[in-house]
Amino acid sequence: MLFRSITDTVYLVVMLNKVDPIFVNESKNAFTRFNQQLSLNKPIPINIQKINAQYQYLLFGPFVNAEQALGYMDKVRPSAATRIVPWLGADKFKFSMISPSNLSLLIASGDIDGYNSFLHELYPDKF
Repeated sequence: MLFRSITDTVYLVVMLNKVDPIFVNESKNAFTRFNQQLSLNKPIPINIQKINAQYQYLLFGPFVNAEQALGYMDKVRPSAATRIVPWLGADKFKFSMISPSNLSLLIASGDIDGYNSFLHELYPDKF
């Protein structure tokens, strides 16, 4: 298997599929504004990572572990399509999670479908 078990820090990911760069930046801004409304104890950094010509990732974190990232995702995902990024169609974004080491492997391999399958095996009820 190409990807490694998630045991270190992780990023929550919003995978943006064929989204114009202007809307990628606006999506980052929209999630930043939403996070401010959540009144989190500390801000969650959000960075943009281009994976290939089709996908750009919004990387939230890193979080200390997968449980923290999933807890944050459970707060954010219900509002994403209606309040945070309503201008993006449902086919334009989806949530994921990745460790820094797996992110490096993903960028090198380009195997997004393989990583999504790997993550689904680890967390079938989440991804």
